[in-house]
Amino acid sequence: MMHLAVMAGARETVEALYPRLGPLDDSVAVGWELTPSGRLLGDAAALLGDHKAARAHYLKSLELMGKVRFRPEIALTRLHLAELLLDNYPDERGEAK
Repeated sequence: MMHLAVMAGARETVEALYPRLGPLDDSVAVGWELTPSGRLLGDAAALLGDHKAARAHYLKSLELMGKVRFRPEIALTRLHLAELLLDNYPDERGEAK
């Protein structure tokens, strides 16, 4: 549900769900399925304008996904982090590689 709300830009829905899903920031696996939540929480925080929290979620996601070597998620998270840095941290453009 959160993923769809973020993709649709449904700010009110994201505002309602984000505080409830925050504790899942460290979640990597649910049952047999790998379900990273850090990038999704980062996307939600970015949509809500909390760029500091978004950056923290992305960095946490990179750390966790690096441990399990989930390269597709690492690539997507790096892309979202780079977009955040380019849009909101002009002094750190060099890090958005």
